[in-house]
Amino acid sequence: MHNGGQTGARLALLSVSAVWGLTFVVVADAVSVTNPYMFNAARFALGAALVGLVIAVRGGLRNAGLARNMGYGLVLGTLLFGGFITQTIGLQSTTPGKAGFITGLSVVLVPFFSHFLLGVRVRRIEAVAAAASLLGLFLLSLSGGVSGLVAGDAYVLICALFFGLHIVVTDRFVKHAEVSVGLLTLVQLTVVSLLSLAFSAGLYGSVADQARLLADPKVYTGVVICGVFATAYAYLVQTGMQRRVSPTQVALIFIMEPVFAGLFDYLFDGRLMSGEQLLGAGLIVLAMGMSEIRLRRPSPAQAAP
Repeated sequence: MHNGGQTGARLALLSVSAVWGLTFVVVADAVSVTNPYMFNAARFALGAALVGLVIAVRGGLRNAGLARNMGYGLVLGTLLFGGFITQTIGLQSTTPGKAGFITGLSVVLVPFFSHFLLGVRVRRIEAVAAAASLLGLFLLSLSGGVSGLVAGDAYVLICALFFGLHIVVTDRFVKHAEVSVGLLTLVQLTVVSLLSLAFSAGLYGSVADQARLLADPKVYTGVVICGVFATAYAYLVQTGMQRRVSPTQVALIFIMEPVFAGLFDYLFDGRLMSGEQLLGAGLIVLAMGMSEIRLRRPSPAQAAP
C-alpha cells in the first residue's frame, strides 16, 4: 500500500472523528426529550437502511460470503452495542468529563489487545504516543483533576474495553478476503439497533409511546444527523479504511473526537477551552504525529477490497 493510499485512509478516519465530535451537540438535545436507547435504535436503524441502499446501488452482494459476514457482523455489533450501553449507564452517575477520560483509555488498550489477540508487537513509539494521548485526554477532559470514583466509572471503563476490542476485532475481520465492507457494516448496525430497541422496551415500556417522541424536532434532527453521518458514513469508512490502517493508528485518530467536540462546542455555544484543555488537545495532535513514524515501515499485504 503506497503512502498516498494510507494518507487518504487516515484523512477519511479523521473526518469520522470530526463527525462524532459534532454529534455531542445534537445528541445532548435529543436525549433530553427521549431515552438514549430509543434514540440509538432509531439512529442505527436509519444508518443500516442507508448502508443497505448503498449496497443496492453498487449492485448487491455478488461475491460476499454471507455466513462469514453475518457472523462477523454479529460479533462487531454486539461489541459496539456493549460500548454504547455501558457508556450510557455510566453517564447516569458519573460526569461527562470523567467518562470522556475513561473512555479514552481504549486508545491505550488497543496496542495491547492487538498484541494478545493478533500477535502484533507493541512498538516503543506506540507506547509513547499512547502515553502522550492519555495525558492529553486527562488535561482535555479532567482539567479539574480526578476525584470520587463512583459506580458509573466502572461502567465507562467497561465501555472503553468494548470500544478498544471493537477496533481490534474489526481490523482482524476486514483483512479476510471474503469480507464485504458493506454487508459487515449493515449487519453490525442492525444488531445495535435491534438490541437498543429491546433494551428500550424492557426498561421504558411501550415502544409505540416512545416512538411518538421521535417526532420532536430535537429528536428527529439528531436522528438524521447521527444516522446519516455519524452512523452510516462513519462505520462504512471505519470498516473500509481499517484494511489500510493499523488498529493502533485508528485509535489515535479517533482520540481526536474530544478535540473536535470542544471546537464545535465553541462554534455553536461559545464555550472556550481552558489553557489546560488546549494543552491537552495539543498533546493529542502530537501523539498522532508520533504515530506516523510507525507507518513509514513496510506494511503487510492487505486483503483485496
